[in-house]
Amino acid sequence: MSDIVQSPQSKNNNLNQNSNQIMVIITHLSSFFCPIIFSLVVFLISDDNPTLKNPARQSLGFQLTMTIWYIIAGLILLIGIPLFPLLIIGFLMVSALAVINFVMPIVACVQSSENSNYKYPKIFNFILP
Repeated sequence: MSDIVQSPQSKNNNLNQNSNQIMVIITHLSSFFCPIIFSLVVFLISDDNPTLKNPARQSLGFQLTMTIWYIIAGLILLIGIPLFPLLIIGFLMVSALAVINFVMPIVACVQSSENSNYKYPKIFNFILP
């Protein structure tokens, strides 16, 4: 059996592609540790690299959207202190947001590991291409 000999350029290209894929996965998982900061840093430093810039933009948009929804749910909870039905709605909203905020980055990581360009559903596009 003959071994396939790769040129140094193709090995470097494979290594670069693997490191980009790992960075994309870390960008999506950063929502568990430092939600907005890491995605913003990756978005700002990946000027000419669309393999990093697009997922960072998606992750940042998702995290900003979740932050806005958490603020709205918090306000509903504050208003709902004297009004019991609003308190229940606010609690259900925070619970649903917590599940979404946990599940969607994991789905994005799985999709990104399969080399697909994952787009979060129903996010506000704060950062345009």
